Amino acid sequence: MKNKTRTIALDALFIAVILILTFVPYIGFIPLGAVSITTITIPVFVGAYILGWKRGMFYGLMFGLSSFTRSFMSYVTPADPLFQNPLVSILPRVLFGLFVGLIYYALKKIENEKKRKILIPVFTLIGSLFHSIVTLLALCIFNPTFWPYLLTILGTNSILEAVFAAITVPLIIASLRPYVYKYNENLRPSVEVNQSKTEVVNEQK
Repeated sequence: MKNKTRTIALDALFIAVILILTFVPYIGFIPLGAVSITTITIPVFVGAYILGWKRGMFYGLMFGLSSFTRSFMSYVTPADPLFQNPLVSILPRVLFGLFVGLIYYALKKIENEKKRKILIPVFTLIGSLFHSIVTLLALCIFNPTFWPYLLTILGTNSILEAVFAAITVPLIIASLRPYVYKYNENLRPSVEVNQSKTEVVNEQK
């Protein structure tokens, strides 16, 4: 019951962050050229790392739905109205959440904690580039006029977005270590596991 309550609370927190980033101007979508740099990938990354691929898909869906809704409300860049197509705004974000959840699942199988910490930014960079590629491909497929700008956008907006995520996500994950360990006991260092067991024994005495 405690785990369910904790998970619901975390869901509410991540969804709230996604909505704030979506609807507060120039925070979640930062205009740069024809499309915006998005920071809304950050809560999807963090949620997928802590809670797994299913939650990654769910937060990706929330990201897509918020992007879809926003596309009817305000136009900041020429590409914004094109996200009224759910195959451009929603589907790529769900695939992104799934992909990130799966690569983080593979990452958490690595037993060496130092190696895992080094690889978090690398996997995050890969996940961010995946998000950019699938979203831009969907945009170009349904709006062929964007094909000439694909490589330019990937080389500017997407790289900046990926680097920002690779720096920010590991810092947030490090600050949320207690939650990471609660949902991923296998990641807890053996020293901390022994300390935790000792504390439990002492409390029982």
